[in-house]
Amino acid sequence: MASTIQVDTIKDIGGNTMLSSNGSGTITGLPASAVSSGTIATARLGSGTASSSTFLRGDQTYAAAGGGKVLQVVNNILSTTFSMNSGTTADVTGMTPSITLASSTSRLLVLASYGFRVGGSNNTTSPSANVFITDSSDVVKVGTYILNQMPTASLEDNFMSSQMAIWTPGASGSYQVKIRCNNNGLNGVVQFYASNGTATNSTSMTLIELEA
Repeated sequence: MASTIQVDTIKDIGGNTMLSSNGSGTITGLPASAVSSGTIATARLGSGTASSSTFLRGDQTYAAAGGGKVLQVVNNILSTTFSMNSGTTADVTGMTPSITLASSTSRLLVLASYGFRVGGSNNTTSPSANVFITDSSDVVKVGTYILNQMPTASLEDNFMSSQMAIWTPGASGSYQVKIRCNNNGLNGVVQFYASNGTATNSTSMTLIELEA
């Protein structure tokens, strides 16, 4: 003979609720701490497709992660101090890293940090410098103007500066990025510090490929 047990709450010997119902056939209480083993099907956790490329949102739906991501990082640190005299324009030797983009729609983020010295003989002949981030075709992506005025003879100033550039080349393949400096001073020197200088004055560049 079939029997029926009809309750709205099941408690353990300690009086803790193990299971409760709303009286309409729906379980309204099942403490997670009471489930010591077994698994719950992902379909029970939320709607949508559960996979390695989706996540469960707060509204209990599975969704793909939005936005781009970092595809690769190339780091270049200046290993030999670079100096240039006044009235010259030159690429900083040792600071021409290359990166091979995986996609034609990728964006290239360039982060550059400079530790350098600007020195001159007096306040009428002090050097100034234009520093640019360019690509291998010498197209300037970002530029900054650095000016140093010498108040007295034979003085110098040390600087830390940084630049950022981001652009979409429009094609996959290899790209070279470089730092170009234009020393406009009448009499003076611009010197970029290498990593063997003081820790806070080294020059470096980081190239980051970003998925569109």
